[in-house]
Amino acid sequence: AADPNIKESTQVAVTREGRIFLEGKEVTKEYLIRDLERSAKLRPNMRVTLSADETLSYGSVSTIMGLLRKSGVTRIALSVNKGA
Repeated sequence: AADPNIKESTQVAVTREGRIFLEGKEVTKEYLIRDLERSAKLRPNMRVTLSADETLSYGSVSTIMGLLRKSGVTRIALSVNKGA
């Protein structure tokens, strides 16, 4: 079943090439951290949905999750995108 809070969730996606997208806009790791730090201060219980390509290594996904935590995000949902 779909999560009813998904509209309140900030979307972060990582492609198989390792490119990072925040709400559909490509960003750097540094920008991602700064933006989420700001958001996390305004919304302490904010939720981030991390969508990662299924071909990414666990280490790559773990690194991005670490960045999310570093920026103050504590509620992270993980979604796997299957390749076409």
